[in-house]
Amino acid sequence: MSTTFDWNIANLERETADGYVYTIHYTVTASNDVYSEGAYGSVGLERPDTLIPYDSLTKEQVVEWAK
Repeated sequence: MSTTFDWNIANLERETADGYVYTIHYTVTASNDVYSEGAYGSVGLERPDTLIPYDSLTKEQVVEWAK
């Protein structure tokens, strides 16, 4: 029996002046053929040297930051 994990971004807190995302709020659901369980969490980010424009962020990139 294998477990799959489904990550989603619930919300991003950012500075509107430059798009710096400083907090990620996420959900993750773990499930297999019998059970399913979910969790909600938040993670703070340090300001990077180079910002990715907010409009260019992808779900995959932000999930990797959260992990």
